Amino acid sequence: MTQEELAALLHETAERHHDAYAVTDGFDPDWPQWYASYLRGRLEELRSAPPDAEVAALLVESDRAFRDTGRPFEDWPAFYAARMLPVLQLR
Repeated sequence: MTQEELAALLHETAERHHDAYAVTDGFDPDWPQWYASYLRGRLEELRSAPPDAEVAALLVESDRAFRDTGRPFEDWPAFYAARMLPVLQLR
């Protein structure tokens, strides 16, 4: 998996999450767990995926780091992918 492919998958995950939580305009305090479950299912199609808790922790760490950068919101998938891919590739 490339960084661009992971960024696209993260973007897809965000769209599916927003669809699932349309009533709340995408608000979900447990979003890392939802994302992790969705991502894990997709990653398993490609190769073995880490447990949901590990993926959720990567998402939370990436989110914190991204917020500290002050970058535009639209850049988040590429930023997360760059941080997450090295860890996911170790699996």
